Amino acid sequence: MGMLTMDIVAKNQSRLGNLPKPFPLSPAVRQKLFFGVLVTSDALMLTLAFWLAYVLTRPLGASIGDYTSQPVRAGGLGLGTTTTSFVFLAAIVALVAWFTVQQRSSDAARPSSPEPSPVTP
Repeated sequence: MGMLTMDIVAKNQSRLGNLPKPFPLSPAVRQKLFFGVLVTSDALMLTLAFWLAYVLTRPLGASIGDYTSQPVRAGGLGLGTTTTSFVFLAAIVALVAWFTVQQRSSDAARPSSPEPSPVTP
């Protein structure tokens, strides 16, 4: 349903003009703030958090993918589906590598607990 709505909005965007927005923040920022509030809630289950993140971000990713792969005459960047797929793959691999390095460096910087001294009677 979210994909369909985003596709309709993207297709009709040229006819909408500059309508006043009810919130001064962009939809992406509002979405992140909303999800951030939900994640900080103790009552939120991890499964629900995963599905909310998936449902809220998938239309945005699909729209960006469509924009980069569509021909220039259709308003896209004209990269094509293969190039777009490789660009997204490279971005995902780079992010996973970066987060892995960050995690390892944070683990290395954390002081280890001292060994307990043997108890002598």
